[in-house]
Amino acid sequence: MSQRQSIRRALFAAILLALNLAAVAAAQTATVELDAREAPRHVLHAHLVLPAQPGPLTLLYPKWIPGEHGPTGPLNGVVGLHFRSQGHELEWRRDPLDMFTFHLEAPAGASAVEADFDFLIPAEEGNFTAGASATQELAVISWNQVVFYPQGPPTDQLSYQASLRLPAGWKLATALPVTGEQGEAVSFGAVSLTTLVDSPVLAIAVQRYQRRYGDFLNHTVTVEVQAQGMTGAGITPLLLVG
Repeated sequence: MSQRQSIRRALFAAILLALNLAAVAAAQTATVELDAREAPRHVLHAHLVLPAQPGPLTLLYPKWIPGEHGPTGPLNGVVGLHFRSQGHELEWRRDPLDMFTFHLEAPAGASAVEADFDFLIPAEEGNFTAGASATQELAVISWNQVVFYPQGPPTDQLSYQASLRLPAGWKLATALPVTGEQGEAVSFGAVSLTTLVDSPVLAIAVQRYQRRYGDFLNHTVTVEVQAQGMTGAGITPLLLVG
């Protein structure tokens, strides 16, 4: 066998391995457990379980966010980041060229890597999901703030299942399918990472206002309006029922 044929075979095997690992990652569901009970203090606590195979693993923090038209992912809000697998802390390093990329090694026998970190919600004005989004009585939770995902598969092919804990008495509205509620904890059905990032949660401590419209293209359209009082959103009873 010539050297050229050997190189081709090795390259072909590497491509097959990469495709296989991407398919495995895409077929499994990652979980996101988000504790937002300290949202009024501008702090979110995230615990992720990400499917993984033993060996090198590259994880990405969302950089390009739908509707933001730029590499505006709020990475500077991530603090206290730890990766673990099989009960052991994993070393990680930031990519020298792209600060949204993280490299680590999943140990032998690993089927998942866990990530724990806090996200500090900005208190000052800013652009998009990098701006202020929480008060003492209201929070807008954007999932792109609290997820990592494996490099390779398209986000449409990555499955994520989220759960959320809110401060006592708070209510929420979201396009995500709710599969269970117990106390302050709410569980959502599995969706693609694309859908998750495109489905923020509106959470509020006081009354929420809802208007349900009739069918539109065979879908029922519901508008959720939340504010710290009706005047905060320019809401009038006529607007709600009209």
